[in-house]
Amino acid sequence: LFTRSASLPTAPEARLQILPDLSEALMNTGDVEQADAVIGEVLDAARDMGDDRLHAHARLVRSAQRVFTQPDQKLDDALREVHATIAVFEKLGDELGLARAWRFAGLLQLYFARFELAADAMDRAAAHAQRAGERRLELEAFAWLPIFVWAGPTQPEPGIARCREIVERA
Repeated sequence: LFTRSASLPTAPEARLQILPDLSEALMNTGDVEQADAVIGEVLDAARDMGDDRLHAHARLVRSAQRVFTQPDQKLDDALREVHATIAVFEKLGDELGLARAWRFAGLLQLYFARFELAADAMDRAAAHAQRAGERRLELEAFAWLPIFVWAGPTQPEPGIARCREIVERA
């Protein structure tokens, strides 16, 4: 669907806006080379146009793709990139960008086994997704939270209360 949308005759700027989503979809279906080509196109075009928002979205997608496809990718570098994009999204008031960036930050913290930081990041992702009107992304962030409660240092009673709160919020 994204591929068809990207191929429709439209203004170049409008086409570029959907390409980060297309790149993610291609990654999710295993087409790593095409995903990389698409996000490379977005990075170049956004830089040439001076579109900081689009460039930050593309940097975030590229960073995630590298974490998942390049074993030598350093997670600390990815986390620094995430925080750099968060600063851009905050400056621009981009709630969707903030939701996506905090979601990726939460996943990176999970890889480091920093469960409290991961939970905080996913809470932020859910809040920004809600403000952006992105219910699917909000629910995805909620879905990760019980894992962090279970795996992290949370004691049973507060953990149960936290999981109940998550269910109520979802």
